[in-house]
Amino acid sequence: TSDFVGLVDTEGNIHYMNPSGRKMLGLTDNQDIIGTNLAKFHPEDTIRFLQNEVLPKATEEGVWKGELTFQTAKGKNIPTSTVMTAHKDTSGKIEYFSTISRDISEEKRTLATLEKEQHKLELAMLAGDVGFWHYHPPKRHLDISHRWLQEKLGYSKSRLQDPEIWLEIIHNDDLERVLEHFNQTKNGNANIFEEDLRLKKQDGTYLWIHSRAKVIRRDQANEVKEISGIHVDIDERKRIELELRQEQSLQNLLRDIRHNIEHFENIEEALEESLKNICDYINWPFAHIYTFDEEKELLETAGVWHLEASNKTPFVEASLKTTFYPGEGLVGKVYDENIPYWVKTLQEFPDYKRRKSVAEVFSSCICIPVKGDPSAVIEFYHSESVDRDQQVLNHLMVIAKQLGYLLERRKSRKEIADRERKFRYLAENATDKVAIYDAEANCVYASPSTETLLGYTPEEYLEKDIIGLVHPDDRPAIRTNITALLEGKGKERITYRLKHKDGHYIWVENNLNPLYDKDGSVIEIHSAARDISDRVKYQQDLQYEKEFTDKALNSLPGLFYVLDKDGNYVRLNEGFVEEVGYTREEIKQMNPLEFYHEEDHQRISE
Repeated sequence: TSDFVGLVDTEGNIHYMNPSGRKMLGLTDNQDIIGTNLAKFHPEDTIRFLQNEVLPKATEEGVWKGELTFQTAKGKNIPTSTVMTAHKDTSGKIEYFSTISRDISEEKRTLATLEKEQHKLELAMLAGDVGFWHYHPPKRHLDISHRWLQEKLGYSKSRLQDPEIWLEIIHNDDLERVLEHFNQTKNGNANIFEEDLRLKKQDGTYLWIHSRAKVIRRDQANEVKEISGIHVDIDERKRIELELRQEQSLQNLLRDIRHNIEHFENIEEALEESLKNICDYINWPFAHIYTFDEEKELLETAGVWHLEASNKTPFVEASLKTTFYPGEGLVGKVYDENIPYWVKTLQEFPDYKRRKSVAEVFSSCICIPVKGDPSAVIEFYHSESVDRDQQVLNHLMVIAKQLGYLLERRKSRKEIADRERKFRYLAENATDKVAIYDAEANCVYASPSTETLLGYTPEEYLEKDIIGLVHPDDRPAIRTNITALLEGKGKERITYRLKHKDGHYIWVENNLNPLYDKDGSVIEIHSAARDISDRVKYQQDLQYEKEFTDKALNSLPGLFYVLDKDGNYVRLNEGFVEEVGYTREEIKQMNPLEFYHEEDHQRISE
């Protein structure tokens, strides 16, 4: 045999050693070792082990099996797998011990290398947040990198190595799918198993992992003998994916609500459709809106509902009759405090006004405030007791804020549209030429009366160079005024001449109304121009008459003046002005008696 074989007496002295044993210990065939104590060929710790454990057990039980370390003549330690047997005489007394030892140095080196490589692999997998597992279906033996899963899940190594435990800790929603795929792999339909699944941790929460495995060996019947795989922690990735999906769902909901508010002709229909969208999103079956009436200073039903197909008539009827003052009841508190309420059990809420009608159909309620125009409170109901979900509540407040903004914008747009309709009605039926100019002084609207005033259709007028239609003598003043007006300094009523389509000029009086943004910059100028040619001609005629009569009066000899009924000077000739020595303006401010002697005042006054 190639193994070490030796015989020693009860004192440990060698009686025989085979050539393989001599070779293992570095002894020559001629070297005499008979009578040498075997302790010479063991290190000190092995000698103590022999004396304290090996020999007593072999003596008591007749045989001992285990590992012993031999030491060569040159001091090298050799690990061995050893069997020591006690041999007895006919009386039962031990005569000697036989030892059969096999050098396991190579096995030890191989095992150490494997352990080292396994340690490196485990460190690498830990660094990559990866766990390893190996399964032997025939033996139902599961070998896992317990440190990874133990740290991730919190279970002991022995518990994780039980295949049955995996059926208990896989999430119920994943179990059927995972088992079906795994059995398909076992039955030969595939060699690769790959799934995302949730595992229940010791603390009751769940961890998302990605499990990927490959069949290593099958038998002739195609039954799986070995399958190896890895577990990867994907919990963070799944959390981010879930948040992204939820965020996308929320954005889709907000988009749908915006579409409803902006495109439904009837606001009640828009709100009803929006309630349906919100209920589908949070998976609650019932919703209702109370709005605040500013004249009555209370909240009353808006008559807008979302109801599933169950009978909730008594509750609806009660809601139609119930109103809330700010701070009163659940709805009033939500409105007054401007914060949401999540009530898990309505019957326990101290000031719930519709307690009797709600008892038969609902258990939980969410109330959220909507600050807009009008302000409102939306209430959601569920037939089951639902625990508070802060994320749902946060999303509902985002929805409420968006809804309030959209309601205000809808009202503003409606008011703007109403004003625009009124403006167009007035503009298109007015005799004045109404026009709108942008911040660059370009005309963007002209009323139909443009054609009556200037002979151009509104479309033709929009294409014209507006300054080019102004009389050349008036253009500098008009340009200066427009520039100043855009800076908030110009005149808002100006008179000038515009060229008619047929070539003649007409006098117009233009009233300009600049509109400003919140920063004080002009965004539009509204214009209303009317033909004042007749008035200008009349004023010119009056001026001519005045100039003519002034010349006639000034040619008269002596003093000439005209007083009104109150004794104020109206007309004077130059002779009067020269005689008294005052200016015309000073004279008009004076009492006529001031030009007469005091002794004549009484007579003149009479």
